[in-house]
Amino acid sequence: MARHTFTREQMDMYFDRICMPQSKRVYDVINVRPSYLFKKIVHHEGVGGYCIEVNYLFHLILYNLGFSVYMAGSRIFHPDTKTYGGWTHVVNIVTIGTSKCLLDGGMGPNGPHCAMPLQDGEVIAQISPAQMRLDYESIGQHLDKSQKMWVFRHRYDQDLEMVPVYCFTDQEFTPEDVESMNFEPMLNPQTIFAHKILCVRFTTDRETNEGNGPGSASEESLEGEIHGSLSLNHDILKWRRHGKKETEITLKSEESRLEILKKYFGITFLADDTEPIHGTAAHIELGPAQGAPAFQAPALCAAIKPTRCDG
Repeated sequence: MARHTFTREQMDMYFDRICMPQSKRVYDVINVRPSYLFKKIVHHEGVGGYCIEVNYLFHLILYNLGFSVYMAGSRIFHPDTKTYGGWTHVVNIVTIGTSKCLLDGGMGPNGPHCAMPLQDGEVIAQISPAQMRLDYESIGQHLDKSQKMWVFRHRYDQDLEMVPVYCFTDQEFTPEDVESMNFEPMLNPQTIFAHKILCVRFTTDRETNEGNGPGSASEESLEGEIHGSLSLNHDILKWRRHGKKETEITLKSEESRLEILKKYFGITFLADDTEPIHGTAAHIELGPAQGAPAFQAPALCAAIKPTRCDG
């Protein structure tokens, strides 16, 4: 399957969506071929997508910029069983200079926040004091121990043990593979995406906890260094900075969640788009009709006393 290509105007829309500063934008686009992912994630203050969709769009952007890049299938590690699942994630392998590097825009705060060279056993700083490492090894489920995969590990502090997050293969995955893999989060009723709203973005040292704390990322704020993450897990909003949980807020209504998505993630919905979630497991049941107060986006700095990040 031929890769999609985007116009310069579409690339600018993408860069605007991720608030990339003008000084850091580069272009190398030839043809036009619109895609569903571009419309979903970029158009009309897009609503994001599954990790596979986000990384596939990231792949297309890198390809349009002229990078030597391919996708690789990934298996998520399950700590409770200490095993890896099936092919339910995808990462990008991009060549920078002479080095192949891991790029993953869909894992979240415990994933790689920058290009990570495929170097066996090398410990790299993540969001300080967190660290990450790639190990090239056989996984426990392999019967043929000569087969190896890259295992991405992470820890929140250098005194803690490195914990597997996922593994990925050297083999290239095609768009047809990705299309098949995306049926898992879409159709499996047991997947977390069937009953929770998840949204994550990194924050920088230019986003402070003064006033209302970080809002939707701006070009000016993205000129700073990554130092934390903002995450929405169903009805819990968390802000972590330098390995510490700065803020945690429990949302009491669907209205409050929509306001949080708009203020802190730049995601807005038309009225018709908010209806399908009602009556599903992902819906926040308590709302204004049950006596919840009218919601205003909170001042994050006043929500809780800073504590040690415990996940």
